[in-house]
This record gives sequence, C-alpha cells and structure tokens, in this order.
Amino acid sequence: MKELLKKQAMLDIIVTPEHDAWRRLVSYDYDKSKQCEIFRISNGSGDHLYAIFSAQGAVIKGFDHESCLSPYQNEEEQTAASIYANMPADLLRLLDDETEKDDVTFCIWQHPGETVWHQNDIELPDFCFDPDRTQPEDGGQAFLMSYIFSNAEEWFEWASIYYELQEEAWDAAALLYETGEITRSMVMDLNPDRDYDTIIDECEVSGLIAE
Repeated sequence: MKELLKKQAMLDIIVTPEHDAWRRLVSYDYDKSKQCEIFRISNGSGDHLYAIFSAQGAVIKGFDHESCLSPYQNEEEQTAASIYANMPADLLRLLDDETEKDDVTFCIWQHPGETVWHQNDIELPDFCFDPDRTQPEDGGQAFLMSYIFSNAEEWFEWASIYYELQEEAWDAAALLYETGEITRSMVMDLNPDRDYDTIIDECEVSGLIAE
C-alpha cells in the first residue's frame, strides 16, 4: 500500500504544479520527529484519508463528512473516542492536530508482521439506522480506500477524467506504476508544461524519493 501511494503521489506531482497542490489527490510528508511517513488523500469535497507508516506499524484514519459517524453529524461528539478506544499507544501517538485527529469516521491499524487490520466495534448513533440506506455504515472506509488505486489502469481511469489527461499519458502512467521511477519522457507525456528537474527537486525535498 505504501508503494502504491508513493507512485500516486509522484504522478500527482508530475500532473499538477506545486502552486496548484490543493488539486492533488495524494500528498506526502515525512515527519522527522515521529520518524513516520504520512500520506494524505483529499478528494476536494471535504473528505480525507491519512495513511501513516512507521517502525511501530501502520495507521489509516479517514473522515467522510457525510457519514453519520462524523463529529459534525453527531451532537454528542463522542464518536472519535469510541473509534480510538483500545488503540495501541505507540500507534495512537502518530495521530495529532497535523493529521486532523478529531476529524475521524474510521480508523484501522496494524503492527509490523501482522496480516490483518484491527478496528474497534462502534456503537452507531440512533440516526445512523436509516431505512433508505443501501450500504452498511462504515464511516466512509470503503469509499475513501477506493482512492488507493492498485494498478495503473485504475489510476488512469480516474485521472483521465479528473486531470483531463490525453491518451499519450497512459504509457507513462503504466511505466511509473511498473518501475516507481520518474523519467523525462514520462513527464513530457503526462504534462509537457512541467519541468523534470523541478519535479525531481520537489520529490527529493519532501522525502518522496532519495536525493
């Protein structure tokens, strides 16, 4: 998952210049104080997902503003406490104001070597039981996790509409998914208005790729 997100973050940097970074789906940051890698997914509609990777394990925390588990939908605003209850302290400390800890509708985690994700059982507020609801209430987990594209085809299908990419961009996206590296020809095919050296510099400064 971490490698997939890195590839998506690289593609977003190539396609969208830094002054329009708010349009990017995936952004990356390395927190030196906590020694963890942080990916943020923002769909531009008020929803977000943080995927955090450290030596202690991994945490995925999401916020779906339309979910009935949102603290802004729940007058008691007690949902977050339930979502984080019994979460291991070494992983809970990775969440703070910078990762919008209080804006949460689901959270899953795992320690190194584990093959399953852990999640608390949440007692749903009464108003979550809507007879017209066709999908179970999961805090937007399935919806937000669907933005992590497992292959180039999935990414390009989404990005060709969102970024209005041309057909010639397909081969470049497929190659980046295959190699995890950025080339000059790849930049030309994805966004000829972008400068290769500027893209590499931004990736190195953020820590997305090694200098």
